[in-house]
Amino acid sequence: MRKRINFTKATLLSLKPPAPGKRLVVWDTKVQGLQCRISGKGVKTFSLYRRLKNGRPVRVTLGKLGDMTVEQARAQATLVNAAIAKGKTRRKRAVHIVKRSPLVKSTTTTWKTMRSQKGFMEK
Repeated sequence: MRKRINFTKATLLSLKPPAPGKRLVVWDTKVQGLQCRISGKGVKTFSLYRRLKNGRPVRVTLGKLGDMTVEQARAQATLVNAAIAKGKTRRKRAVHIVKRSPLVKSTTTTWKTMRSQKGFMEK
């Protein structure tokens, strides 16, 4: 049975990691297919799990909690869900949709800007 909860930052942060070597998966109640996968080390990652029109399952990793908010993960999942609903999507195309989204572009631009600044990541 799937564990479904309303994703909020507080509820996701309160979830305890499973035993080492195991993975806990919780599903969002608002966006179809959106899940948060929690590793044994406590890393919480958003992903979308759906079946394509041909019946094959696809999982697209969206990002880690902390790098993206719940609202951003829901927006990304909605974009990928829309592409899958059109029936023209394969896994590579779904990943391409995520990478081309404004959220990922702005995050990448911010990272490149920060990295280019003098003194960034210096000891």
